[in-house]
Amino acid sequence: MCGIAGFFFVDPISSQEATEAIGRCLRSLHHRGPDGQGWVLFTDAGPIDSHSEVAVPRDCKVFGAMIHTRLKIIDLTERAQQPMGASSNRYWLVYNGEVYNYREIRQELQALGWDFASDSDTEVVLKSYLQWGHRCLDKFRGMFGLAIYDQADHTLFCARDVIGIKPLYYHKSRNSFLFASDVTTLIASGFYTPEPDWNAICLGIAFQGAPRPKTVYRDVAALEPGHYLSGPAAGPKQDVTYWELPVGQILDVPESKALEQYEFLVRQAIKRCLVSDVEVGTLMSGGIDSTTMTVIAAQQHPAIRAFTLAYDQALDGTAELEQAYATASMHGLQHTVTRFCREELVTATDEMLWTFEEPIGALEPHYPIAKQISEQGIKVILNGLGPDELLGGYGYYRHLQEHWPWARRLRLLAPFIPHRGRLATVARLMECSGPLDIFRRFFASYLYEDPAELFEPGYLLEGSSDPRREVRERCPEVKMFSDDFQALSYADMKFYIGTHHNHTTDRFLMRFHVEGRFPYLDRDLVEFCFRLPADYKWRPDQPKYLLRKLAEKHIHPSCLSMKKKGFSIPETEFIMGPLEHHLKERIRALRERRIFKDSVLQAVLDDTSQTTRAKRRILYFANFELWYTWFIERQHPLFNKASLHHLPLSQ
Repeated sequence: MCGIAGFFFVDPISSQEATEAIGRCLRSLHHRGPDGQGWVLFTDAGPIDSHSEVAVPRDCKVFGAMIHTRLKIIDLTERAQQPMGASSNRYWLVYNGEVYNYREIRQELQALGWDFASDSDTEVVLKSYLQWGHRCLDKFRGMFGLAIYDQADHTLFCARDVIGIKPLYYHKSRNSFLFASDVTTLIASGFYTPEPDWNAICLGIAFQGAPRPKTVYRDVAALEPGHYLSGPAAGPKQDVTYWELPVGQILDVPESKALEQYEFLVRQAIKRCLVSDVEVGTLMSGGIDSTTMTVIAAQQHPAIRAFTLAYDQALDGTAELEQAYATASMHGLQHTVTRFCREELVTATDEMLWTFEEPIGALEPHYPIAKQISEQGIKVILNGLGPDELLGGYGYYRHLQEHWPWARRLRLLAPFIPHRGRLATVARLMECSGPLDIFRRFFASYLYEDPAELFEPGYLLEGSSDPRREVRERCPEVKMFSDDFQALSYADMKFYIGTHHNHTTDRFLMRFHVEGRFPYLDRDLVEFCFRLPADYKWRPDQPKYLLRKLAEKHIHPSCLSMKKKGFSIPETEFIMGPLEHHLKERIRALRERRIFKDSVLQAVLDDTSQTTRAKRRILYFANFELWYTWFIERQHPLFNKASLHHLPLSQ
């Protein structure tokens, strides 16, 4: 687990400019890898590697660089340091993530005649590429964002794991190509000047984040999950899909066999995620996903520590503490409850926005839990993300399975149903044309159903900020989904996992140098779940059916019977409490920019309701003002060039 970055140019730059940029990138990436750092410059005199301790000549010309900060997880020795070279330093790799099955791949490579100097998965990744080219990606089971430079051919290969757990952002222009683990580092490099992408911002208001590959920054894209880029290092590159969710396929298997295979794959995925040379913990909220995962992990690794987030007594309305305690006592787990108090959360609010690096309308619970896990000395944490999207844990799956069949037959009555209270849900459901429309109406309206109406004229390109269009393009019906459930799950994986969850968990865990691992998003398990009949995923009053059947054998009954709460922070107590005046002052400052219609912002300021949407609108617009100041105007201290250290240059 690490931070990576790189830059390549058609026309060379000076060594002074290159080394100053490396210094800025290292500073920006430090939180992702505080255990070590390295870089390599590609110059007219050949590669210059920081680990060789050779000073960079002042008169050399630089065509590119690769940068790495290290969080030591597998092979803690210096043999695993990056950037890593191979084949007489023709090929160079920077890599962020873990390939859990690297030992099996290593044995295969050794049988083919490859030698290894380290015990790291990094070296396995590099030599797998040298042996199999891009086809090596099909062998990897894990999470990664990586870049490999071929110095002889001046080509670059970049790839991202199939679920997109680890990030890779890039900026390309006519004469350059930049990449990094986050957009902040692209800005800090000095080679990219940030500008807002207003259409992506508009879509982010609907989808809880700009749908990938879009970002809220103009000319910055996220490499999509299951994709790779290849081509000239500083020139145009081919974007290739090497993996896709297996839609249109249904397994014909009895329930007993399906449960048996599901349990096998869950156990296999958890075993993979326990591969580490440092201590591993788990997040255990008390819900069935994380609690089942924790119990199975403890069976395989009895010393594992389970962490549950709780708040002080004034804020404890969202915790699932009793259920977590019950299962921990049942199995004798090493259970740690980490408590966060009101004052700590108030002071962390701005830091949460900086960590997210996009406008955000929520307080993020991964921030406090990651902070306290890191203080306990834990570097690796298992997370229960995934079953809600794969097995139908959200309310709109119930709408699809139970309510939509009769609602669509009554569509002609929809105009006569008032959009108030519980009837609003009925009316919206009647208006839906299919499962993807259900997703759009019940998910893709995070803050506003039609966010394009918020902006002053001239900001948005016509038609390119329509959530309806975005869903149709990302989830085309020509995919031939096997059933309506699979179509809805596909949209969840593309938008919720692929855009929101992956970004959020990576950003907030890595802020405190904690590596998050996600057993339920294991490639083999995801493919199996997508091929299951809908009846094995969801049944009336039994969402996530197969997981529930597995959980019954492992966790306390109270975990199974409680109402779904989700992993969250009690936001109302802050947004409508100690933060309210501060947030509204920022919204008043935002009005002066004339980006959003004044009537919209005034309505937000005047809204005294206690609804979730009302409080998140306040937080979003307040954070937008700070985001614009910090990132677009670059007023955050990180972007202050005067405070940077410089790398050594020889005379």
